[in-house]
Formats: sequence, structure tokens, C-alpha cells
Amino acid sequence: MSLISVFFQDLGLGTYLETCKQFLLLGGIHFERQVVSSLFDVDQASVLDDASATSGRAVVAMNRRLTAEGVWPPNDSLLSSALNTAVIETVSGMRQAHEDRLHRSGKTEDAVSLAFKDLDERLSFAVVEPRSASSSSKGKSKSKPTWTDPSSIDALDWLTLSFHPPPLISPLLTQVAQTRYQRLWNLLLRIKRCKVAMRAAWACTFKSTSAAFTFDFKTRSLMQQFRWELNHFLDSFGSFVEEIGIESHWSGFMQRLERVRREVSDELASRASSGRTAVADAEGAADGDLDDEALEEEERAALMTSSLELKDVFSLARYHERILDRMLSTCFLKSKQRGVLTIVSDLLQTVLDFSQLCIDFHTPTTATVEPPTFDDFQNLHRYFRSRMDTFVQALIILKDRSPVASRPGAEAALGVDRDSGTDDRDGKRRMDVEAEKARLAQDELEDLMALDVDAAGRSVEGTEQESITSVEMLLGRLNASGFYAELD
Repeated sequence: MSLISVFFQDLGLGTYLETCKQFLLLGGIHFERQVVSSLFDVDQASVLDDASATSGRAVVAMNRRLTAEGVWPPNDSLLSSALNTAVIETVSGMRQAHEDRLHRSGKTEDAVSLAFKDLDERLSFAVVEPRSASSSSKGKSKSKPTWTDPSSIDALDWLTLSFHPPPLISPLLTQVAQTRYQRLWNLLLRIKRCKVAMRAAWACTFKSTSAAFTFDFKTRSLMQQFRWELNHFLDSFGSFVEEIGIESHWSGFMQRLERVRREVSDELASRASSGRTAVADAEGAADGDLDDEALEEEERAALMTSSLELKDVFSLARYHERILDRMLSTCFLKSKQRGVLTIVSDLLQTVLDFSQLCIDFHTPTTATVEPPTFDDFQNLHRYFRSRMDTFVQALIILKDRSPVASRPGAEAALGVDRDSGTDDRDGKRRMDVEAEKARLAQDELEDLMALDVDAAGRSVEGTEQESITSVEMLLGRLNASGFYAELD
């Protein structure tokens, strides 16, 4: 069989890719719920009761067990146990569902079953110091990394989830891809925490019966208006990240790989069938070894004549990395988008700050907790409006920015200099090496261009430029209620 078919049919590549989606991108509903309940305070029914009975200042939306010792990141073995249990239970459910499908089809085991056997052992959580602290926090000391502050939006950047695929699969799930998954994982955790925080804010603004809240009409009105605006931003941006930033790219990626698998499998089946017919009809039947050689020749011919002519199967790894890079770009997570990401982080931090003020408003006054005033809410509201206006203007600039005039060639895309081999100082050997590097780079770029197409065979990059951009989609969602700006 062809190498591509081996990866899909014998090694279960699709299962490992689905694992990345279910876990590293929080695509599994059960796993996502388990992670959220382990990290965050999801019991909103007791928010007001806890606030009125607590003498200290609780960290908004964070599981109290994690902050009980006053050390961040927490030294909590129970956290590791809870998260690893979430992995085991989710993999067990996936394994059972697949076994049920096999049982209904009359099969006993396949490549997917083998992949599921030790899948839970290949996923592991760890505490890793982030490479750089985010610049999102406002008014905080730059000498102390923001991820060491549990009230910061960066507070969970130390939590990593790693996936260790088998040796035969790991070349297609590279370290570059793992790093990009981690950045998306961090953003998703931030959004999940903010959603939990907004539920706490809702409990404080709609379910409170305290006298201070009931009779302070001015503060209550501002809190409710502010909560609506924050909720609109969070819903708009959160759904944009999940639906446009991740799901749309991922679904196109998996659909394209499924077409690749079908194209190669159909071509191989057709060639094998014609090969067997030719061998059977030939005069002087050859022995079994010659039959196998004939089939191998047919398989190689199938790859060369298929509508998908990949020169290197490991171009699938580059294609995987390209899709993840496209996700990062859509979610404003690339280095060149640091300015926009800073604004987004400031807005998400405002969600946490507002929820903290709401909880503090219902917490009895102590030496460490002083209930916020109307001015505290108003100042934060003004800051949010200012950052929101900046965000919208930044998106408008991105929308109006003209596309790149010309597409980079193989050298620009892959960092190869074709002319570097023309220097005669190192002799013919160096020229041959550079020529081979350039050829491989060109082959890889051609493979990527062949892979990165839609169902109609059109370049994905080309169709994205012709259609509405992701930035325009986000602008439309943010301005659906006319809160922020009149957009042309």
C-alpha cells in the first residue's frame, strides 16, 4: 500500500488528529466540562452566599481549592488528579463508542482500536513557565510576571496539555504544531474563565437581595448596563474564536484529508484490480512473487497518476502546521498581531475585574476588602469603552488593509535561497547541496498548494481573499446591537 494509505488505514492518523481536536482544542464536550469544573468556580448558586459569609477576598471565577494556600501557581496534586481523570474518562468514552460501532459492523479490531489502547497515556498535563508574560495587564508591576497573579487573565498560562503520539505518527504531529496548539489552548482557557466570571456577575446583579444593592439605584443601573456590554463582547468574541477561528479551519482541514484518503484508496483499488486482471490474462502465468511486484508497480503508478500527486507524504505535516498557523492568525495570536492581542487581553481582563467588583460589592467590609463605589464601576466602564473603541478601529484598519500584491515563492515561503548555490567558493558540492535543498523546497510548496484546496479544487487562500474576511465577521458580530460604532 502507499505510504499515505499506511498512515490513514494502518496507523490511525485520523484518530490522533481527532485527539488533538478533542483535547488540545477543547472540542470534546465532556472533557471541556471536566476541565472547567476542575479549574473554575462553576457553582454559581452559592456565589452570593459565599460572598456574604467570606471574610477574605475570593479570586473571581477560580476554583477556591486552587487559591486556598495563597501560592500561585498552586501546588495541588488534586488538580492533576482531576485533570488526568478527565482525560481517562473522555478517552474511555471515545473507545467505547468506537467498539460499539465495530460490534454493529461485525468487526473486532482495526487501526483506530489500536490507537485508543494507550491514548490516555499519551496525554499529560504539566506546569510550565510561559516563555513571556503577556503585556495585557494594566497598572500592574512589570517586575512580576502576570501569570503569577491568580486574578490576572494570564493566570493559567502555566498550564500545558501535551500530546505524545507514537514514533511512527510523531513526524506528522511536529513540535511546531504542538506549540501552536498550546497558544490556542491558553486563549480558550481565558475565554472559558471569563464566561464563568460573567455568570458570577449575573448572579450578583440579578439575584442579589442586599439592601446596598436594592436601594442604590444609580450603581445597580450601571452594573446591569456594564454587564450587558461585557456579555455582548464576550459572546461575540468567544463564538468567533470557536466557530470561525478554530472550527471552520479544522472542518476544512479534515474534509480535505478525507478527500486525500479517498483519492489514494480509490486509485490504488482501481490499479490493483486492473493489475490482477492483466496478470491473470497474461500468457505463462508468473509465480506469486512476480504478482506482488506487479502490484507494487501499480501502486506506485497510482500515486503518480492520481489527481493528488504528493511528492512527499510528510507534506501533510506542513499542511497541518499551515492550518494551525491560519487559526492563530484568525484569533490574533501571531507575533505580528501582538498589538491587537494586547487589546483583546485588556478587554478580557476587564471582564474579570468587573466580576471581581460585583463580588466585592456583596462582601462584608474587612481590613482586606472594601466594597467598591459607583466611581469604581464608572471608571472601569470608561476604560472598557475606550479599549472597545480602539479594538473596533483596529479591526477596521485590518479589514481595509489591501491584500498582498503577489504570492511568495518557494524561497520566501520556506526560507530557501536559490541563488546561494551560485557562489563558487565552496565548489560544486555546495552547489549541488543547495540545488537539492531548493528542489525539495519547491516540491514541498507544490505539495502544500495541492493540499490546500477546497472541494472544488480552488486554492483556499484565493477563495478567502474573494469572500468576506474573518475580521469583517467579527466586526459584524460586535456591532450587531450597535453598541460600539457605526460601521460602513
